[in-house]
Amino acid sequence: GMGVLGSCLRATNDLEESLVYLNKAIELNPNYAEAFINRGLTRVTQGDKASALADLEVAHRLKPHIKQIWDLVTGLTIEAEQYPDAISLLINMIEIDPNHEKSFYNIALCHQRLGNNEAAIEAYKKALAIKPDHAETYNNMSVALQEQGKLDETLEALNKALAIKPDFAEAYLNMGNALREQGKLEEAIKTYSKALAIKPDFAE
Repeated sequence: GMGVLGSCLRATNDLEESLVYLNKAIELNPNYAEAFINRGLTRVTQGDKASALADLEVAHRLKPHIKQIWDLVTGLTIEAEQYPDAISLLINMIEIDPNHEKSFYNIALCHQRLGNNEAAIEAYKKALAIKPDHAETYNNMSVALQEQGKLDETLEALNKALAIKPDFAEAYLNMGNALREQGKLEEAIKTYSKALAIKPDFAE
């Protein structure tokens, strides 16, 4: 009852009162995963992301099959720049659901931020094998490919991104960067111009 009341108070944005009841619920039942989720979400709203992450990690250990927790935990871990920890969590999630495309995408993102471009590309490819129409995955993969100097593959990935999402200004920016690196300056200028036609305030 306290857990449900705490959840309802969170929904009405009465956060301090929500925490009072959620704390009592957890004190009475330390294995109450849903109460940890709701307390974690309340703390996210309050801006206390470190405590929120701790609560959501407990909830994940108690009930790893609840997918609602996955994105919350990994999102906060990535935001905290704890990339190796995020990769470990994501690998566990893939063991539970091998077809969870977002887990592969986030693993790729973590590897990319760690400078592990080869591992990032492999993870992006696995994400695309599950969800081949995700333009953002092609765009992000193109950045990792360009870091490796694979400019033809970079442009191939960006063409696929733009085939899916023709108004993708960031993909045109990355394509312009790759063309400029190839020395194709006229083509790069045209591509940057396409990005600006879509997004006129695109400072980059």
